[in-house]
Amino acid sequence: MRLLKTLIAISALALSLPAAYSQGAATRARPDLTTSEDIPAQPAKTQADASSAAGGAEAEAKSKSEAQPQLQLPPCLAEIFKAQAIEDGSLKSAKLRGSLLEAQKMGAGAKDALTEMAQTASPAGRLISVALLKRLDAPLSTKLAQALKQELGDQSVSYVSPAERCHYSVSDILNDMASAHPLIKVLPEASAK
Repeated sequence: MRLLKTLIAISALALSLPAAYSQGAATRARPDLTTSEDIPAQPAKTQADASSAAGGAEAEAKSKSEAQPQLQLPPCLAEIFKAQAIEDGSLKSAKLRGSLLEAQKMGAGAKDALTEMAQTASPAGRLISVALLKRLDAPLSTKLAQALKQELGDQSVSYVSPAERCHYSVSDILNDMASAHPLIKVLPEASAK
């Protein structure tokens, strides 16, 4: 008789489990055996949750790279703001060469815009902005470079030189820019046409 009652109880439990889960038992409170208090159930992480979280991080990174400046930028600075690569300053055919030369001619008038760009532009645009600011206000450039290194230090940025196309981390480029004899020539010479 006892065995029959146990089998009936197990059968009833087995039949009630699918119904209980369909009614939201997975999200109902479970007792905490150590304190005898109810605690809310935690939703299970699924592969879909993980991929949606990764998609959210990618969307956030993409939205940052497609960020819009707060200030109204002249066309040359707007091009630098959305730069996707750093082209060696010696490249005569560089896409941004004209914009970089024009930005250099703006001088101190571009300081506020470059300061904002060093904080909000694409990673390549931020590096270029720091390089332009270095010629206008070296202490400010150094401060912005440190902040950029902390925020995006490991992020990879494309670098196009006359010999190759490669990737460097933001930290590597900033370290090179700070050296006495940088290997990466971010800006073209203003006198070169």
